[in-house]
Amino acid sequence: AIRSNGYADINDVAYAILEINGSICVVEKEENVNEPTLLPLALMVDGKCEKNNLKLSGIDENYLLEQIKKQGVKVKDVLYLDVRQNGLVYLSQKSGKFLNFNLDVKGEW
Repeated sequence: AIRSNGYADINDVAYAILEINGSICVVEKEENVNEPTLLPLALMVDGKCEKNNLKLSGIDENYLLEQIKKQGVKVKDVLYLDVRQNGLVYLSQKSGKFLNFNLDVKGEW
């Protein structure tokens, strides 16, 4: 699957994610190898918080829910939400719309 995404050498890949629909999302390694790859940590799937991942990230559930509402999104409309070590959040809504915002991250993963 990685080769079919255009990567002949697995050393060019930082990580690959098996998506819910069975496809593979491939993230290429960054050119500057001194910078760490920022791995996403799923915090919410289908409107439900991933408690273990919230703990790993150091993000309080109430804080997360408040930040989602500040974006004008209802929690029940969240299909998927992840965060990276630098606090960048990716939120995908059930309607197909997505957005990015930042959170204060205190944990390490």
